[in-house]
Amino acid sequence: FAESILGWSRADIAGAPDGPALPETVQFYLRDYGETLKPKYALRDSNQEDSEWLLLIDELPGTQDFDTPIATGVRSWQASPQARLERLLHETKVPVGLLVNQQAIRLVYAPRGESSGFLTFRVPEMTQVAGRPLFAALDMLLGVDRLFNVEKKEQLPAILASSRKYQNVVSTKLAGQV
Repeated sequence: FAESILGWSRADIAGAPDGPALPETVQFYLRDYGETLKPKYALRDSNQEDSEWLLLIDELPGTQDFDTPIATGVRSWQASPQARLERLLHETKVPVGLLVNQQAIRLVYAPRGESSGFLTFRVPEMTQVAGRPLFAALDMLLGVDRLFNVEKKEQLPAILASSRKYQNVVSTKLAGQV
């Protein structure tokens, strides 16, 4: 999907077959639980030397729910995949992530020190004629052009950061009116 639909290159996807290895810098050890949070994949622009990670991706089996807590062992952290990814994003300072299963793709924005937000694209809805705008939105946000072929200020992480700043301005102005 990432290659054929979104146009990503395997060379940009750490952890993918024929891609670079997943580095330890995108992992975080939870000392209290004796477990390591790590994504299945990480996306970086291989055209830029020493580029930052654009996003971290966790792929869940089957139709596993994003919001239902899971436990991986006796002492493990019983948190949902959403909470786990948010914690990983905060700790690695990579603000953007994806949760993926066979039914949905969730774009997560969790900048360190701020509250998180997400947008879920459901696959069954995007495969219907009426879902074309949803699929187009997914492609516009995660496609190769938005991630790699535009100026840095127009790439997805910059757009999300700018949107967050604008939301804060609007919230402050609305609070002043109340």
